[in-house]
Amino acid sequence: MFARVKRGQWMQLLAAFWKVAAGLCCVTLISFGIWRQTIAERWKAFDFVPPVVLSSRCGGQRRDSKGRSPNGQPIDPSVPCGSYSRYSSDLQSEESIVDQQRKCGEKAEQNGHRLSTELEFYDEAVSGTKRHRVGLDAMLAAAEARRINVLYFFSLSRLSRESVITLPLLKDLVYNYGVRIISVTEGIDSNDTAWELIAHIMSIVHEQYVKDLAANVFRGQEGALLAGFSLGDYCFGFTSEPLPGSEKGRRGRNAKPRKLYVIDPETAAWVARIFRWFVQERRSINWIARELNRLAAPKDHRAKTSRWQHTYVAALLRREKYIGIWPWGQRKNCRDPLTGKITQRDRPEEECKKWIRQFPHLRIVDDETFYAAQRSRRRASSNVYNSLIEMTPG
Repeated sequence: MFARVKRGQWMQLLAAFWKVAAGLCCVTLISFGIWRQTIAERWKAFDFVPPVVLSSRCGGQRRDSKGRSPNGQPIDPSVPCGSYSRYSSDLQSEESIVDQQRKCGEKAEQNGHRLSTELEFYDEAVSGTKRHRVGLDAMLAAAEARRINVLYFFSLSRLSRESVITLPLLKDLVYNYGVRIISVTEGIDSNDTAWELIAHIMSIVHEQYVKDLAANVFRGQEGALLAGFSLGDYCFGFTSEPLPGSEKGRRGRNAKPRKLYVIDPETAAWVARIFRWFVQERRSINWIARELNRLAAPKDHRAKTSRWQHTYVAALLRREKYIGIWPWGQRKNCRDPLTGKITQRDRPEEECKKWIRQFPHLRIVDDETFYAAQRSRRRASSNVYNSLIEMTPG
């Protein structure tokens, strides 16, 4: 019995050993595939480089008088070569596109290619999770029309941040349009047999980056929320002001101070007037909307139109923030991985309870007036419903 147990343990240890060994082999092969081209280029640095002249392209990339690239390969201008670049945030600038194009141009000249300015496609301030982008669609159209033979991009993440978008795009380019794809930073080259394996792995890495970023942003927002700071979710009647000195505890070179919710006297007066019209003077919501437009009342800072409408007034009348109850996180963004389209879905009520904040100092309307408005609003909705029932034939 003891021998059987020992033998079983040895079998388990042996199986675990082979799993670890297989994993290490996979990691080694992947690492070799990614860095193989970089290592080869470093060895080429020891080769003799003939006298060179500065190129006007790509910030002074070296090229000899016979038109050869730095590694000695002749540059063939007859091969149509293009590039695709992208940055996703408004906080970035056009310099990001220029830098990516410069890196692509340098890599192209090392391979004996020259990028055509007509085939340099890019998208500015567009997320990589979106399937359809102006620059990306134009690049694919050019590839389908057989105008591109070689396509350079700085990183696979520039094409997409979703693996279900990245891999079909690459396979369309390579197998359907006959385009050779080359990634500058990741060593992906569709002329190599292992390019699909590396592309699969890197696309998953880039996809996970977006998920980790979203989780980190949410965690930071939740921490600020529980500490009582503003998250920018204030509505009509409120604003936010910086808290002096709060930037000292934040990371970053240009750390900004935290902000606190405050009542905005100008718009808060309009909130009180709307509740008075509706509760005390028993004005209809449509009448209130017309009166607000006639008086040129200001709108919410996130409003998409300049005029007041029935839906805006109805939403204002049921907002609990005016009695100091501030909910948060009631809805969450859900992205379709195939298209990048974002929709909102309701979170479970039990989950949202922990994010409800009580701010008595931000009260604009008293409880009696607020709940009277809710009763009047429900009666008005009931009367409209009954009228529709009576008008329905049969």
